[in-house]
Amino acid sequence: MTAETRDSPGNWLYRFLSYHFAPFMPSQWRKLVSGLKRDRRSSAKFCAKLCLYYVLFSPFVAMPLYNFLLFFPMTEGFYDTKEVAGVAKKDCYFQSPSGKKLHAWYFEKEGSSRTFLISHGNAGNLTHRTALIALLLGTGASVFIYDYEGYGKSEGAPSVNGACGSGEAAFKYLTETLHLAPQTIVLYGESLGTGITCQIAKKNQPAAVVLQSAFSSLPSVAAERIFLFHLYPSWTYPVNTLDNLAYVRSKTVPLLIIHGMQDRVISEKNAEALLAAATSPKGIVRLSDTGHNDCCINTNYQMLTALNIIGRGNVTAAR
Repeated sequence: MTAETRDSPGNWLYRFLSYHFAPFMPSQWRKLVSGLKRDRRSSAKFCAKLCLYYVLFSPFVAMPLYNFLLFFPMTEGFYDTKEVAGVAKKDCYFQSPSGKKLHAWYFEKEGSSRTFLISHGNAGNLTHRTALIALLLGTGASVFIYDYEGYGKSEGAPSVNGACGSGEAAFKYLTETLHLAPQTIVLYGESLGTGITCQIAKKNQPAAVVLQSAFSSLPSVAAERIFLFHLYPSWTYPVNTLDNLAYVRSKTVPLLIIHGMQDRVISEKNAEALLAAATSPKGIVRLSDTGHNDCCINTNYQMLTALNIIGRGNVTAAR
């Protein structure tokens, strides 16, 4: 972040967090401690302030703030799309567990034996995933992609619980309204959507699970990016922690992990940890020159082969 960006009038949130997170920064502790040793009253005030901030910024108290920082929904998009990769688009609507109206696109490919259910990442909406839709349609499978609460044309406001509920409602719509057998559905999660995908898979028995740009758990990836979260144990999170690691340890369906080795948002350490913990069958595709947002563009032969295997009904994950 440049100095110009930090000082811009609209970036009040950055300035607010920079000021109030300062007591948590290790670089500040030595300077603060050396100055406070000579002043007991100031030391007591500082300790009280630190304790207060610890409580106020805990996930249990400040989850609305972290939802604001975690989700980047867009309501605008390219909704005039008629088809992708020669397959016609169908608009679908269904309800979330909280009663919100959710929107989805369904691309039913003639003769397909599998359907990919896409849970997308935390930014934009379903209209920004046409490259991914085209990639998966190219495997011979059908594709169903939905928007979480608060995204695109879906009602509500973004939250972790709302996103998980939206994913469960999407799977239910496929099986109960479109009458697809669970064993013909491949769950495809992208970034934040990998957490939603694992939550869906925990309660159902899909054909396979694909995790692209996945994290180990929400607390672990938060701690990677912001030191403050090292100070909070997992029990301080009042909502689902999206523990992907716990799911892959107990899964019974084939798992394919896809990760860009140049990912600066979610490090490849997360993918390797998931692979090591997962039960077989499992496989991984490492994209050497790919970052966080370009996996479906910078594909390689191994990734295309693996997706084709899963998309055409062979449930053996690529190695």
